[in-house]
Amino acid sequence: MNRAFRANGLVLLALCVVLAGCSTSKKVPNVVGQPQTEASSAIIGAGLAVGTITQDYSATVAAGFVISQTPPAGTSVKSGTAVDLVVSQGSPPAVVPDVAGLTQVAAAMAIVGADLVVGTVTQAYSPTVASGLVISQTPVAGTSVVHRTSVDLVLSRGPEPQTVTVPNVAGMTQGAAASAIAGVGLSVGTVTQAYSATVAAGSILSQTPTIPSPSTPSIR
Repeated sequence: MNRAFRANGLVLLALCVVLAGCSTSKKVPNVVGQPQTEASSAIIGAGLAVGTITQDYSATVAAGFVISQTPPAGTSVKSGTAVDLVVSQGSPPAVVPDVAGLTQVAAAMAIVGADLVVGTVTQAYSPTVASGLVISQTPVAGTSVVHRTSVDLVLSRGPEPQTVTVPNVAGMTQGAAASAIAGVGLSVGTVTQAYSATVAAGSILSQTPTIPSPSTPSIR
């Protein structure tokens, strides 16, 4: 009986030693600030496992480096415990501001304030946007872009002028000529006088622009 008990006691003792060895705890290494590959190697080398890896933006941690870990460094855990990592995607993207309807100066300030760059500025006629204000932009407002991306602007020149045909007022009286000019939506410009051996006094000797000539609504 004593020998059997002693033998069993040895077996029990051996089992306790084995079980105790199996439950040895591990210290979680500090991998914050390390590249993802090096962090993974350190975790595996400590007898642990790499858990879930997620990504997030960071203004202070370079892309590809570890922002945080769970469990935190120094925690005692069981062998094979998974360590989750949050890896940086770099700085968050810039968001293009809405500058439609702003003046060029105000639009430029908003663009630069978003850490972007004013790109090509062109002009176009618009029946709805006042002259000097932004009609459209590229990229459009709300787009996420890399910092220092160029934002192109289209500025309004106001409504497109209508083209009319200058009437022939040569030989007319000044009053009749003025009526003919106003009748097509133009205005009388500078009136000068000159002598003529062929045109009666008070009648139109010449005009500028000459006819037939397309013109915007003004005559000089």
